[in-house]
Amino acid sequence: MLNDILFVTFIFVTRIGLPIVATFIVGVLIERALQHGARPQAKRAWKLTERHAG
Repeated sequence: MLNDILFVTFIFVTRIGLPIVATFIVGVLIERALQHGARPQAKRAWKLTERHAG
């Protein structure tokens, strides 16, 4: 009985749990990379407009 429970738990974790967690982590990393890449460009553009308006 305990072996069956452990087997089902192992299958659930490896086949369902790990892909969900891995997808979530990859999504968070991609989101951070996209947000991080956009911030310096926006600041640089704002500084350029301030200099020209100046």
